[in-house]
Amino acid sequence: MAEAAPVDALDERAVEEHLASVVLKAGKIHVSFNAITAVPQPNWSFVRETSPPASEKFA
Repeated sequence: MAEAAPVDALDERAVEEHLASVVLKAGKIHVSFNAITAVPQPNWSFVRETSPPASEKFA
């Protein structure tokens, strides 16, 4: 099964709701693909600072 939907990836609640709806239909998720891109901004880090471990892991 494949599932695609327009979801605001910056809206955590919307993402969680979509995830829950897919799990209800499919039972579980085997692969997740994030196709969101960032529009480059001056003086903007690609990885938003959330916590030191996260920024170090993905920077």
